[in-house]
Amino acid sequence: MQSQSLLYGETTGDAFSEGGAGKTLLRIHIAFGAHVDSIQFEWLDNGKILRSLRRGGEGGDCRHSFALAPGEKIIRVEGKSGHCVDQLTFTTNKGNQYGPFGGYGGSSFVLDAPGGVNGFFGHANQLLDAIGFYYDEIVAEPKAPAAAAAPAARSRTKASAA
Repeated sequence: MQSQSLLYGETTGDAFSEGGAGKTLLRIHIAFGAHVDSIQFEWLDNGKILRSLRRGGEGGDCRHSFALAPGEKIIRVEGKSGHCVDQLTFTTNKGNQYGPFGGYGGSSFVLDAPGGVNGFFGHANQLLDAIGFYYDEIVAEPKAPAAAAAPAARSRTKASAA
């Protein structure tokens, strides 16, 4: 079952939505300085590699890209946001952590997504103004009924002959 997180940041700039069910996240490109200036994604979709538009501006003194290994998925996102997205850190199910990317302003947020992040939405103009996440929820398997307990062994005592 797919869920959607809150939107972190402000709804200025152009709205975007990337990924979602059926696509596999391969790589994230991020430009940052005091804020997250831009973010871009690469997806595997029906055997084809697709690169999204850059979401945000041309700025950012630092640029970083990271690739996810086969079977690796983002299960936790930590960040800071205020009037824009100030910082992002991604953690995967393989124990890899990417980030923090950006500065230290804004209010902290955390998204735990044990089923994996499979898409992003938000707003961007000259900066990444806001970001949210689509993620898979882990649906608990229905529990099988408990097996009937075996009847308790009856103890037999011999009557003593008097």
